[in-house]
Amino acid sequence: MDIQYQWQYSATDDYYYDDEHNTVVRYHWHNSTSPSAKTATLNIAGTYENAALVYRCVISNPSGSVVTQNVRVVIEKRKK
Repeated sequence: MDIQYQWQYSATDDYYYDDEHNTVVRYHWHNSTSPSAKTATLNIAGTYENAALVYRCVISNPSGSVVTQNVRVVIEKRKK
């Protein structure tokens, strides 16, 4: 089977928050342009210090597609 991967990201402040239900309703997703964006493993390089993004992967084959759970990645400046 031909499996395809597409990693996506959203800024952690790029979402709609439902105060009534105390939950994030949706993120604004963008397809990653990383060289590994269409592979099973996303490599993150050259990011900004103190950056925080949410990532997910859309996995597809001829039968359909599924989306992974979101994962939040925070990059902090290393303390000396």
